[in-house]
Amino acid sequence: MSDLSTWPTLKKEIGEFHDEVVDFQKEDFDRWCRLNLEEINSNELSLKTSAQVVYFEAGKDMKVTTGRYLEMGHFV
Repeated sequence: MSDLSTWPTLKKEIGEFHDEVVDFQKEDFDRWCRLNLEEINSNELSLKTSAQVVYFEAGKDMKVTTGRYLEMGHFV
């Protein structure tokens, strides 16, 4: 019970951290949307449903067509 005096400070710090996380999530999602819309508009990213995504070669593993982000080794 001796540590209850720190509760108001801890609660305030947790609230501030929560607000920072929420802001980061909003900014990150906005950035993701903006980048994807730019790539759709410039035809770098296609939403065509007729394009082949997965293909198979005899005796080999399945191959997946990847976009620029996957080829660069990071996800947005």
